[in-house]
Amino acid sequence: MKLKIYQIYYSWFQWFSVQHGFKPYFNAGSNRYLENQVILDCYQNHRFKNCDYFGVLSWRFEEKTKLNFDQIANFIKKEKSSADVYAFFQDPDQRSRVKKNMWKHAVEMWHPPLFIEIGQMIFDELKIKANILDLETPVIYSNYWIARPQVFAGYVERLLAPAVKIMEENETIKRLCYEDSGYDRQKSISIKQREKIFGRPYFTFHPFICERLFSSWLALNPNIRFNYIS
Repeated sequence: MKLKIYQIYYSWFQWFSVQHGFKPYFNAGSNRYLENQVILDCYQNHRFKNCDYFGVLSWRFEEKTKLNFDQIANFIKKEKSSADVYAFFQDPDQRSRVKKNMWKHAVEMWHPPLFIEIGQMIFDELKIKANILDLETPVIYSNYWIARPQVFAGYVERLLAPAVKIMEENETIKRLCYEDSGYDRQKSISIKQREKIFGRPYFTFHPFICERLFSSWLALNPNIRFNYIS
């Protein structure tokens, strides 16, 4: 079994957090889509091929999940690679406390109602006949998931890339995405850094909309076998 998992870092001191087994990915040109842009780049550059599972994680992965590469590999081997997608969550008990819709949960915890309006507008533009609030989405944060290459490609081709295209080209959605997302927990990112990444002194909606897309993809495709590693 071959795992190809990239761990993103943005500066030299973060490089020391890249774990054994993961492939370092220096994201010097981070933009408003954050790791979602890396996912798109890995698809366009065919990095997701020639492996059994592929993923893109942040440099803080071990800090947030308490997991390492060997634990992931051993879990999948023990399970005999039974799932198409594995997600990581640091607190298994918390999963049961999170409501079964990541869009609704996001508004309850962090973002204004505009977040749901934008998400639904994107789905409508994509001709996806679904109310995003009705989707039973698995609990996935921070793009902490790995998938079989064909699942990864299907998600990027049919949802992530088209959604980003709409966010860039639909004038109404584009304008709304640049509004303040209300997210201010990441105090380590200065206003100067926010202005560089988002073009605004605050976090825009772009990365948070994308963060909910993969769990929505799984809800729309129940044939994809899914499990947690924690």
